Amino acid sequence: MQLIDSVLVLNLLKSFNATELYCVWVEPVHSLLALPVALAIGIAASIVPAVPLEGAAGQSEQAKQKTLLGVKLTIVFALPAAVGFGLLAEPIVKLLYSGLTTPADLELAAQLVRISTVTVPFVALIQTFTAAHFRQAGSFTLP
Repeated sequence: MQLIDSVLVLNLLKSFNATELYCVWVEPVHSLLALPVALAIGIAASIVPAVPLEGAAGQSEQAKQKTLLGVKLTIVFALPAAVGFGLLAEPIVKLLYSGLTTPADLELAAQLVRISTVTVPFVALIQTFTAAHFRQAGSFTLP
């Protein structure tokens, strides 16, 4: 996925600093936004394996409750993380990436984190539902 992103971004920008701008996106922004998504998926994935078993046993109400619990846990982790990254984007980026980029790049990365935090709950929910779907299908390798 990142290969496609890098090719598209570098070809569309075609400026002298396109690589530097893309590095600002990939290093601080992408890595920070992936953290709450990974945590939410890990918590929700611990509940997902019970859903197909209960569904197959005819306990659809219990399966529905476990699915809702997974969604709630995903939201409980993803929403506060998104709000926290939105409010504290600049201090977080400066703390973690101060030695890697210039001050202008740090400000740009903080703005990108602030803007991109809107996507965190949605990506976490999509990943949770995807994991649940593949678990119900019996395979994590389906296309």
